Amino acid sequence: MTMNAINIAKTTCAALVSAAALLPIPATAEIAGACSEAVGTFLTMNTLDNNGRTGTSRSLMVLTNGGHALLFDSDQMGAAIDSRPFGDSAGTWRCDSVDKDGTVRLTATTLDFTYPDAEGDAGQIARIDATGAYDPKTEIMTLKGTLGFLPLNADAQSADALSKASSTVAITFTGKRIDLPQAPQPKAP
Repeated sequence: MTMNAINIAKTTCAALVSAAALLPIPATAEIAGACSEAVGTFLTMNTLDNNGRTGTSRSLMVLTNGGHALLFDSDQMGAAIDSRPFGDSAGTWRCDSVDKDGTVRLTATTLDFTYPDAEGDAGQIARIDATGAYDPKTEIMTLKGTLGFLPLNADAQSADALSKASSTVAITFTGKRIDLPQAPQPKAP
């Protein structure tokens, strides 16, 4: 696949993911109450460990009140652990519980696609299953999970998909909510 084709595929994927996030959702799927504290966009530092071979990247992680999880990674072309380029990730998240101190316990799953490369690697589906916590006092989220690679024809949406992955990598996301600047002062009449 040429670099231009990869860029077109990434742009198309980003447009579709963005459009999907804007679709109305049934009220039963909305994240409500104390769980909604985890809704937002986070800048994360990601640490990957593939049996002692480590790498890092940064991501924007978006958790919507509709239960959507979106992940945009800084290392899509270089892949810190793997040489295959990959696209943006989309998936779901849920609130598992809320501690007495307000800490939100959550689980997130995202899927994306790796693209075929010059070394002959075929495209695959990459799945990340992660669990962790968001502390509303510090606005810091920490998730630990597993990244696995599956064939394109796999049932990657299934909860047990990673048990069938050809290889897995441990991944940790640590991030802080993106802050808005202070609102402008209203102009005097």
